[in-house]
Amino acid sequence: MRIACVFIHHLAVQIALNEEPGLRGRPLIIGGLPFEVKPVLDASFEAIACGVKRGMPLREARSLCPEAVFLMPDKEAYRKAFEKVLQVLDTFSPVVEVEKPGCAYIDVTGVGNEQELASELISSVSTGASLKGNVGITNCKFFSLAAALISKPEMLTIVPSGNEEKFIRPFSIDFLDCKTEIKERLRLLGIRFIGQLSEFTLEALVAQFGDNGLRLYQLAHGIDLSPLIPRKREDIITVSADLEAPATLESQLLDACREILEEPVQTMRARGKVCREVQVEITYESGNSETKRLTLKEHTSQVKVILDRIRSWLESGAFSAPVTQITLSLWLTSDKGMKPSFWSEQNEKTRRLNHLAGELKKRFGYQPLKKVQELDPDTIVPERRFGLTDIPGQR
Repeated sequence: MRIACVFIHHLAVQIALNEEPGLRGRPLIIGGLPFEVKPVLDASFEAIACGVKRGMPLREARSLCPEAVFLMPDKEAYRKAFEKVLQVLDTFSPVVEVEKPGCAYIDVTGVGNEQELASELISSVSTGASLKGNVGITNCKFFSLAAALISKPEMLTIVPSGNEEKFIRPFSIDFLDCKTEIKERLRLLGIRFIGQLSEFTLEALVAQFGDNGLRLYQLAHGIDLSPLIPRKREDIITVSADLEAPATLESQLLDACREILEEPVQTMRARGKVCREVQVEITYESGNSETKRLTLKEHTSQVKVILDRIRSWLESGAFSAPVTQITLSLWLTSDKGMKPSFWSEQNEKTRRLNHLAGELKKRFGYQPLKKVQELDPDTIVPERRFGLTDIPGQR
């Protein structure tokens, strides 16, 4: 198997600079305000040059780089940006695994020209997601990640099949995916580089580090048996409409939404799906656009329910200029039949409660559990309307 790792260095910083180009060239620290008790999430190269590191307290980062611009993290923006990266990767391979935000693996087995493929990956991520990514290609996930990490922005590193052991030898043990305590023990043994581990037998490493010893032995010999696990792709239907005359009224936009929703809703029903979220993107006459992802209170396959959710957003003053295009994206999920599932679960809870009541009555000689029962629905006196009765315990 051949695996490509696509790694986005400093994802948070890249997104911040895309949103505010005027910050380019200035030291940038993301994580919160400098007086908050929070860690540094990300930092620009200018801040890193001053000694700022990820994970250090913001106050310490400020003392090292007082002229830095501090920004609050925007996890939703990071999620959306990386989702665009994943959409790009989906066009290259049906098998894409997400390692963490900013890092993904794809199966590229059988590709003839890996150099050309890696270049296309970098270019497509830059064009489709406006982010600079690195690519590493080897036989295994661990070595592909290492290859991507050592590459400069928008560069690639390809390790020929079978050369993983030679490739990984000069790497610091800091690259190992093991606990900090194990790395500290390795340093105490005088081990600084991964290649030094190959000098030990499997038995010696297992005796010293247990199950982790097997992992260390395998990595030092260019072996990584970690499987490539495809991510669960979201089921999305996207439809759009160009408005002949720019819409200036809420009713006009809702009419356009109603018209383009008919077909996807029919498709949804035919597939046994329901909508759980809807994303609305409106493009103004000026060319600017606005996007809002709306969560539905209940999963539905009804046009009216979806329109009501969009209407509530529009009524909050969502747009204030003529709209020329509207795009709707529907996030789907399986219609599992909530009512039958609910009652089945409720019956099981009732059965277990009755069994528990029976056991308690055996132990105490009386029934300590009670349930509220309506006695006289016509009376307005609460004390006469409801009463406590024993739960009929199962024997």
